[in-house]
Amino acid sequence: AGTLATNPALYRDLPFDPVKDFDPVALVGNVPNILVVNKTLGPKSLEEFTALARAEPGRLHFGSTGNGSSMHLAGELYRQSTDTDLVHVPYSGPAPAVTDLLSGRIQLMFNLVTGAMPQIRAGEVVPIAVLSDRRVPQLPEVPTTAELGLPGLVFGTWFGVLAPHGTAPAIIARCNAAVNEVLADPAARQRLGDAGMETYGGPPERLATHLAEELRRHAEIVRRSGARLD
Repeated sequence: AGTLATNPALYRDLPFDPVKDFDPVALVGNVPNILVVNKTLGPKSLEEFTALARAEPGRLHFGSTGNGSSMHLAGELYRQSTDTDLVHVPYSGPAPAVTDLLSGRIQLMFNLVTGAMPQIRAGEVVPIAVLSDRRVPQLPEVPTTAELGLPGLVFGTWFGVLAPHGTAPAIIARCNAAVNEVLADPAARQRLGDAGMETYGGPPERLATHLAEELRRHAEIVRRSGARLD
């Protein structure tokens, strides 16, 4: 559902309105982005990396899965939050970007935690910081951007359940209860956590508030970056 917040800023003419055409049911969770760098680059912390980026503007390249993707916008948010000059390199998918990261053709990625986990566990990349306000249980030693003094540098791919606008309130309530029941199950939470997801849940209003805030945030990130898809 994260694309609901991004697409209105990336496309001039969407065939739907993410607020008016849907009714919120439940906010499921979020998979945060994580800044990882080539292991030969040098920095081991966000402070060291940012110092390098500022000292050598325009030299460091970050890969993504394409213009407007979560990885791209996470990188743009980092640039805007730290006043640094990184070069964006869009790829057709995560595999070629990771290949170039490991070979050193690019120096960093703002990958999703799920995608970066294999390289982190294999010692092939250096994890710098999770773009979140909550540490990832599977990477307890990796700090968050929020705790490192950048509370606004939070980005990820979030998931929610929505229904067509005008869905009966009783159906919304029943679906919301079902989602919350699943998210309250320890086994389900464990499986989602193993996949790198921070789980949320709560009433429909939580999703409505989250969507409104993400629409505002993403519009500003995209506006400042100049990214467009049409």
